[in-house]
Amino acid sequence: MELRQLKYFVGIAEEGNIGRAAEKLNITQPPLTRQIKQLEEELDVLLFIRTPRGVELTAAGESFLKDARLILAQAGRGASRAKLAHAGQIGRLDISFWGSPIYKILPELLAQYQRAYPDVDITLKRMAKMEQIEALLDKVIHIGFSRSVPETPGLKRMLVCEEPLLLAVAKSSPFGALDAVSIQDLKGAPLILFPAHPRPSFADETCALCRRYGFEARIAAETEDASTAMALVAAGVGAALVPYSVSAFNLVDLRFLPLKEADITTDLYCVFNEENRTPTVDGLLDIIHHQNGY
Repeated sequence: MELRQLKYFVGIAEEGNIGRAAEKLNITQPPLTRQIKQLEEELDVLLFIRTPRGVELTAAGESFLKDARLILAQAGRGASRAKLAHAGQIGRLDISFWGSPIYKILPELLAQYQRAYPDVDITLKRMAKMEQIEALLDKVIHIGFSRSVPETPGLKRMLVCEEPLLLAVAKSSPFGALDAVSIQDLKGAPLILFPAHPRPSFADETCALCRRYGFEARIAAETEDASTAMALVAAGVGAALVPYSVSAFNLVDLRFLPLKEADITTDLYCVFNEENRTPTVDGLLDIIHHQNGY
């Protein structure tokens, strides 16, 4: 049984006349008649009886018409969904993240994506960098977001943005009354680093930045994430260099100061497996691509 036979059958049933149906279906009458005869032989039932004015459905034909319409409609929906899936308009997108992108950049990016692709199902999981890499290689997730991403065979990465650094301070701290600070001002100041694990990480970027300016960071505490670090900053334990995303925190007695060295940034990357690059992934990459002005 072929879909075209069902289409021919429904066409004749709706017209009640083989000649008119043939004209509407853009086929000559003899092959149309042959196709219906083959369909009847396959089903082993008579679908039509001839009348002076054309044809009428038998009881079997009436029953089969309902199913034929359903099958054709389902096939049409299937074709439409296949086209939508090919265009990345439907499907799923499994995303992982690590660190501060979840506070600002990633929600904004996903909001853009959802506006463009509202019918795509998104999952979002927190994964450490090496866990992300393993999940990407195993095709468990589609795309990951992280900083300090190592080059990995089989994976590709794309720069999402270069975030400026800020200094998170308590309002009551010595830095609290300032409008901006220099990296040199941090010499001897207690600093809170994050994340403590895994390494290398943004914590290492902070230490490397201090060394670049001629001093070793005075580490007051190391925390597992930015939220814990900000709680310690607000408590007056120390200051913390943070990506701009972290400024989304709104804690009492917490300020975010710009650096006088405005060119100091930290890179955020997305990473994906080229072998698992689905149309939904392409949709997100396209948004990132245009966001960066490429």
